Amino acid sequence: MPCIYICGECGSENEIKPKEPIKCKDCTYRIMYKKRTDKSMNINIDIDIDIDIDIDRYRQIQSLEID
Repeated sequence: MPCIYICGECGSENEIKPKEPIKCKDCTYRIMYKKRTDKSMNINIDIDIDIDIDIDRYRQIQSLEID
């Protein structure tokens, strides 16, 4: 899958395929910048945390801290 790169010298867009040398096809400059996508990305993170607390153990710990 080819990627679009922008030349750091002349600013032209180049389509570079994997295993192809990284250089501008117009001016042969070797510093290229990957073009950013215009697509917006939405990421839904659903976190469900279940914490079961043993009430008796909790009370034991609390009573030790008070003493």
